[in-house]
Amino acid sequence: MDFGNKHKCVLCGKQAKRLCDIVIGVHQWVGHPSLGIDEPREQNITCDNPICSKCSKQLNEHMDICPECFKKIKSLAV
Repeated sequence: MDFGNKHKCVLCGKQAKRLCDIVIGVHQWVGHPSLGIDEPREQNITCDNPICSKCSKQLNEHMDICPECFKKIKSLAV
């Protein structure tokens, strides 16, 4: 993904290279019969806070977490 200079890290303000991957909700879509989609579908809604590599917390090689979501997760684990 090309962020250019548009996205700044929510914590330090440096250029962001990643987006937070924590799921914060689910979008439910009932379909669109005229497009041939007549069954309900769901799509995860992610936090998407822009974060730089240094400020990102990584759960694994594919999942980056912003500092705000990391604090929320950490507080739930106590």
